[in-house]
Parts: sequence; structure tokens; C-alpha cells
Amino acid sequence: MMEFVAGAPALWRHAEFRRGAREMAGVALGISAWGLVAGVAMANSSLGTAWAVVMSLVVFSGTGQIASLPLLSSGAPLWVVWATVVCVNLRFVIFSLQWRPYWVHLPLRWRLVVAYFSADLNYFTFVRRFPDPRPAPEQWPYFCRNSAAVIRSSATVGGKVVSAANWLCKCSIDAPAASPTFLKICT
Repeated sequence: MMEFVAGAPALWRHAEFRRGAREMAGVALGISAWGLVAGVAMANSSLGTAWAVVMSLVVFSGTGQIASLPLLSSGAPLWVVWATVVCVNLRFVIFSLQWRPYWVHLPLRWRLVVAYFSADLNYFTFVRRFPDPRPAPEQWPYFCRNSAAVIRSSATVGGKVVSAANWLCKCSIDAPAASPTFLKICT
């Protein structure tokens, strides 16, 4: 447990922290692009920038955020929005069952931190690195640097800032109901 709660400088120097950074670098561009699209879509929706920032911090999944936008814009009941987001994100239930053997030894507050910062791609890179589902001291530093949530959340907020500043090549988002969001780069 001492290894787990080590201070940030010790964590940053850990070899597994650096390895997690290297392995996540390959997927960071894709996560950032998805986060940017979600951020611009939300900032250009009827939510407004302030609520879009709140949504990016509360609703972890970019897919859930984008799926809820047309429903919120059309005035759908809140239970329909919640049900949609839950259905879109059921994969996280499966992931959490897979994560359990790795983190069961941690106190609840740290398991909640892990749950918040867990996503599809960091799950896959983590399990590829640690195929044996048992706790090990090197897993925490690897996970800390491998967290896709930090990348996606930063990119989503960045998308909102870009949209609010309106300086991304005069980009606009077209998010018609019942269709995917498309990023149109205007000339």
C-alpha cells in the first residue's frame, strides 16, 4: 500500500509510469480527436459552454455526451437521456468486472478514483501489460500515466474553449438528431 500512495515525484520517476506514457502515446491522438469533437459539439449545442464543461466533468464518456445532445436539444425527458447514456456505456460495467481482481485490495475511495479514470483504451493497454489479474505494485504507476480520461477530458474542455473562442479555421458542428456528429472545416 505504501507504493500505491507514494508522492507524485516518486510516481513520475517510476519505470512503469514512463512505460504507461509511451504505450498511451500511440492512442492519445485518437482520444484527443474524439474529445475535441465532443467538446466542440457540446459547446455548439443548446447547452452552452458552462454546462458543456460541467457535462464533460460529470459524464465521463464522450460517446454518452454526444448521444445525449440531440435528446437534450429536443427536450426529451431526463429519464430518456439517462437511459440512453446508460445503454451506450454498459461496456464500462464489463470493464469494471475485469478490473476488479487488479484493484480489489485498494480502499473504496481509491477504487472510485480508478473507476473514474478508466476507459476503453487504457483498459486494453493495461490488460495487455498485466495479463495476470492479480494486484502488483507496479500497476498503479502504470495506470496513473495510462489514464485515457485525463487526455479525453482535457481535449473535451479544449474543444469547448476552441468553440467558444471560434478560432479553429471557422469550424462549425452539424449535429442533426439521429445521425453522427460531423466536423466540417469551413474555408
